[in-house]
Amino acid sequence: TRLKIISASVQIDGLNPYGVVSGGSIVLEGAMCAVILRKSSGPRSGPSWLSNVAAVEYSTMETLHLNYDTPTSEASAGGTVYCLFIGSFSEVLDHDEHPHVSLCGLILKPTVGGKFERIGRWKQFIEYYVKNKYVFKKSGVVRVEII
Repeated sequence: TRLKIISASVQIDGLNPYGVVSGGSIVLEGAMCAVILRKSSGPRSGPSWLSNVAAVEYSTMETLHLNYDTPTSEASAGGTVYCLFIGSFSEVLDHDEHPHVSLCGLILKPTVGGKFERIGRWKQFIEYYVKNKYVFKKSGVVRVEII
């Protein structure tokens, strides 16, 4: 995997160290790609430093599956989501006895202050016919803070 955990923090309500979590963040370094869900005439949403992140249109990612945490997550992203690559694994699918490589990661949307919020997870099946199978291998590594 190309993912590295840099730091993690948690805020607890009250004095009980096992109490209710009120906030937190995790800082990660990893390959990230912008996935454009809807074309717009304006610039891509997100911090200006993300303008160098590789971008692909969702319609060209034949086997990319976006699984949102809530029904409104996609609409809240503003037409572009950021897919952070977590890792790859080999699995046997129902229709075939040979293992296939799948990539997986988190779907993020930019928030204030250059931070991100997780809004889902993604998975991409790598098949021989997939044109954009090397997007995450070619994507640059960025440092992100997820709140």
